[in-house]
Amino acid sequence: MTAVPRSGGADDWETILHRLLETADVVHDNLRTGVAERLGFGWEQVHAINPRTVHSHLTAYGSSGPLARWPGSDQTAQALCGLEHEQGATPAGGHPTWLRFGLTDAASGLLSVIGILQALAERERTGVGQRVETDILRAGMLLASDAFLGPDSLPRRGHLDREQTGLGPGCRLYETGDGWLCVVAPSDDERAAM
Repeated sequence: MTAVPRSGGADDWETILHRLLETADVVHDNLRTGVAERLGFGWEQVHAINPRTVHSHLTAYGSSGPLARWPGSDQTAQALCGLEHEQGATPAGGHPTWLRFGLTDAASGLLSVIGILQALAERERTGVGQRVETDILRAGMLLASDAFLGPDSLPRRGHLDREQTGLGPGCRLYETGDGWLCVVAPSDDERAAM
């Protein structure tokens, strides 16, 4: 949504917002839970004005639960979902490492786009828009999901070594006399063929 200056007072702002919402295909916000409603473009308000609109809400930690109204950032999401712990090879004696590329921000944006496209396709079928939602913590959980414990209480994959060069002999970066070599041969058959 494009910001509109409030030069003419609150009535003008509300009129302009209402006109924009009447024809909007998608309304997306990444505000804390409750802020869009307070500003007049939460899901219920948008849906009442234009039932065909898809409303996308992206938060830090979801719209319900103890952290629903908390602000957040990519770095806090990385910490809470365990990405910093895993990337830093902490189980091997390393330290948590922040991945500077805002990967939970980027992943949550991608998840929003997927949800919006699915909702637009459904709207073409039914004529009715819907609300889609994601958050940076869930995006981080998706990215870290390969490190979660499986049903046998073992990690689904190994942890990085302290130098952060690999997960084991078959999945590792090796320094050679000519530079670095990346080996990805996780199975016995692949290692034997190598």
